[in-house]
Amino acid sequence: MLSVMATNAVPPIKLLKHCVNDGFDRIRFISPVSAGKRIRGRFVLIALNVRAGEITQTLKATIEIEGCEKPALIAEWVTQQHFS
Repeated sequence: MLSVMATNAVPPIKLLKHCVNDGFDRIRFISPVSAGKRIRGRFVLIALNVRAGEITQTLKATIEIEGCEKPALIAEWVTQQHFS
């Protein structure tokens, strides 16, 4: 669900050929999500490395649960975008 939320939250990059999920540098599962609860993803760019034909970005991803003080997940998510 994280990738679908990021697609809706992070602006698209023009001329993108493909994107690779490099995984997580840090990931913490804090609270379980009960069936029927609504969740929301928040994404903050914390690092960006630009090289010829490639961008590597690290996003801080937080998944919040409606009505709960603690989030379900906090992670540093690394992806690579390649251009043609």
